[in-house]
Amino acid sequence: MQPEDYNARQYLECGIVTTIDTVSVGILNILEINFGHLWGHEKDVSDLTKEQLVYLIRWKEVRSQILGRAEKSKNILLDNASKRLNIFNKERERFDD
Repeated sequence: MQPEDYNARQYLECGIVTTIDTVSVGILNILEINFGHLWGHEKDVSDLTKEQLVYLIRWKEVRSQILGRAEKSKNILLDNASKRLNIFNKERERFDD
């Protein structure tokens, strides 16, 4: 692998990670803004009603699922990008010879 390939790989990986993380946080933020009142978003837990506590538990489960799926997607994209970059580099070497 040539130095410029390493930089390209880092650049690509950084872009994927940043994009997935930004989208995930953005989705969570939109949900909190629009539905956070259900689980008392930004309130102290001791000030929540029983209903809000139920929704808070549900929200934590949903939030965890969203973050888990984002992490899984990120890993799939990173793996896919790495494989494609390897194929690209092999083809380039073939034509450079």
